[in-house]
Amino acid sequence: MGKQKHSGATWDISMAEFLIIKIIQMSDSEIDAYSSDCSHQGTTEDEEEENEGVEVFSIDEIVDAAGVDFGSLVNSEDGAEISGSTLQLTELDGVENEFHGDPTLKRRRLKKPDKTTWKVEQQKLKRMKGDGYLRVLANKNDPSSNLNMQRPPRSIGPPCMSPRCKTSKTRHCQKFSESRRLVLFDGFWKDMDWGQKKAYVQSLVDIISPKQVVKKGGGSRRSNTFVFYLKLDGEKHQVCRNMFLNTLGLGRNELQCWLKRKQISRKGRKTGPYNKSGGDKDQAARDYLNGLPKLPSHYCRQSSTKLYLEPVFTSKSQLYSEYSAHIKNCSKKPVSYPKFYSIFDEMNIGLYQPKKDQCDTCCAHAAGNISDEIWRIHIQNKDDARDAKAADKKDAVDGKCHVLVMDVQAVKIAPLLNASACYYKSKLVVHNFTIYDLKSHDARCCLWDESEGEVVSSVFATCVIKYIEEKFIDDLPIVIYSDGCTNQNRNTMMANALLAHAIKNNKTITQKFLEKGHTQMEVDSVHSAIEFNLKKKTIYLPTDYINICIEARTNPSPYEVKYLSHEYFANYSRNEMHQYTSIRPGSKPGDPCVTDIRQLKYNPGGLIEYKLDYRSNWANLPREPRHLQDFVFPPLYESRLNIPRRKYNDLQDLLRVIPKKFHQYYIDLPKNN
Repeated sequence: MGKQKHSGATWDISMAEFLIIKIIQMSDSEIDAYSSDCSHQGTTEDEEEENEGVEVFSIDEIVDAAGVDFGSLVNSEDGAEISGSTLQLTELDGVENEFHGDPTLKRRRLKKPDKTTWKVEQQKLKRMKGDGYLRVLANKNDPSSNLNMQRPPRSIGPPCMSPRCKTSKTRHCQKFSESRRLVLFDGFWKDMDWGQKKAYVQSLVDIISPKQVVKKGGGSRRSNTFVFYLKLDGEKHQVCRNMFLNTLGLGRNELQCWLKRKQISRKGRKTGPYNKSGGDKDQAARDYLNGLPKLPSHYCRQSSTKLYLEPVFTSKSQLYSEYSAHIKNCSKKPVSYPKFYSIFDEMNIGLYQPKKDQCDTCCAHAAGNISDEIWRIHIQNKDDARDAKAADKKDAVDGKCHVLVMDVQAVKIAPLLNASACYYKSKLVVHNFTIYDLKSHDARCCLWDESEGEVVSSVFATCVIKYIEEKFIDDLPIVIYSDGCTNQNRNTMMANALLAHAIKNNKTITQKFLEKGHTQMEVDSVHSAIEFNLKKKTIYLPTDYINICIEARTNPSPYEVKYLSHEYFANYSRNEMHQYTSIRPGSKPGDPCVTDIRQLKYNPGGLIEYKLDYRSNWANLPREPRHLQDFVFPPLYESRLNIPRRKYNDLQDLLRVIPKKFHQYYIDLPKNN
């Protein structure tokens, strides 16, 4: 593993690259430990509603050590908080097969080295292209150091001036002008790799037996005669050896070495092509995997380009068995299991939705990549959030307040069958947003499919507001715990929805966000029970998940389930209905950002207060709220949403494995033209 000294410190290059990736995902407090040069750049967008800004960090030592030319590292606040509830599947069909080709996606870490970035490989490439390169030689006098020798670039030699060639009837050296020789020289060195160069030379040299052998003493050392050719307008013309070598810029010893391989006898060996079908088998495996429908990551979609197969395969061995059967039915041979596994990883595909069971910061600290002080602050924030939730839960039991926790379950699909036909077809996506009451242990599962609603802030805000309106008719304060996902919980639309409810009903609502990487909540038990009850069950329609959720618990009571239609959702994204156009605590470079907020309090008087950590005092948002008259948020959708045409066609193909009584639902699905 290469090392590089920089500013008095020795960096491991691969570790430096790892640190760069980790820095992109770190919070502001963690970044400050690595970089003293921190600047912010505010942005405002109507769709995002956050006005959160973008932070640019210059980490010179790490970037120089890694050898990566990052002009700056950009940490977008929209992606700084990655959550189990970050879902944006509005363009799912496009994601399935075009996700990898998007040049705007973030760089992912490959499981094999990129040798094109190695200095040694770069010198090899220069040598192959005929450019000047640096040759490293061992220093016999000092084994601890090397000798660097700069080799000049290849150059074309002089043309043939032999009088014999001018009068020869078989040699045509004079037919090649200087411009034609330059074309041959450039094409040989710039457009060919070593294998092609050797094959090209061997095709232009004929090896024949000498016409006359002179035997003297121990016999003649000459066993072959070489006849050299150059191509002109696609035809071979014989030339002399000097003309051949000078035109291609080759040395005599180099030519002899390449021609020796042509003379090696293949007697007793297989003369046919070797492993000719290997590439075809690999490509067939890639085509098979490309044809399987996929979903983006549920938990880290903003930080990962990895795609995941729909939850119809339980293991890689099951996937390989299905692949083998499919390939054999096509009268082809499958690749081996290790090769299939390698292609699977190379294509950046996964079987399951990744769950952030381990905190990135804690793992980095265990590996020695984060200081004890940063980790101590992180653990303190985690403990403060846990202690606050425990205290609020006790107050809820004592009747002093209401406490809710909420999160989104990993996406589900319909139909969900064991039929092999389902493996290769896109299916309808179903979402489950769950709200859990810590006092009564009641839970509501809000279900909807992609034809009824998207995964946007207004959808989540509607579910929360409707729950509060139906469940809490008293004046007790309400406390809501969640992770810090900006798309779902920590955004302007959710804030204005909760503020409007607080003003209208004269009650205080507080949002509290758990520390990133430690967002386990009681609502996770609901999702776990649903997953357990879903095992070995058959799903024909999205509404079948209603019974799955209800049957997941019997004590103290079954879960409440609401299957939502497009008419249920209100539009909280209208900027003219926002009393606060942004919830960012600051507005200039260096000020706190939305992802720094740990608590938000919505007061009946129309003000929003915030905390940057659980131990600090409340402070008013430094923004002037607008005083709006009574208004009603309009509907979010006027009709059902169209699904992609390709997905619709796939669902129609699946009707042959679905009972007829369910066909009409899929036939009536709205679709793009």
